[in-house]
Amino acid sequence: MAETLKAMLNDQKLVTTLSDKFFSDADTDGSGLIELRELHSLLHGFTYNAGLSDLKEEDIIRLIDSVDQNGDRKLNKIEFRNFFNNFIEAIITMMEQSR
Repeated sequence: MAETLKAMLNDQKLVTTLSDKFFSDADTDGSGLIELRELHSLLHGFTYNAGLSDLKEEDIIRLIDSVDQNGDRKLNKIEFRNFFNNFIEAIITMMEQSR
């Protein structure tokens, strides 16, 4: 699965399409922003399907802070695209380390 994710990261159009879909799915309140609770729910599905442990809240916050341009700890669609890319890279690393 790690190799599939690596290949996906090389297709920026695919990454953008998937990111935008996940953004829409995760934005359960329709605010146009992804908050920590919405993000945690989305990420749980990813880690579960990858056979990995849930990310700790502080790890999620660290990933948010790395892309959050205005410091509100809420991600707009552009910030989420960057977050999604970083998250997939983190999942790949976790999968490779668990081998």
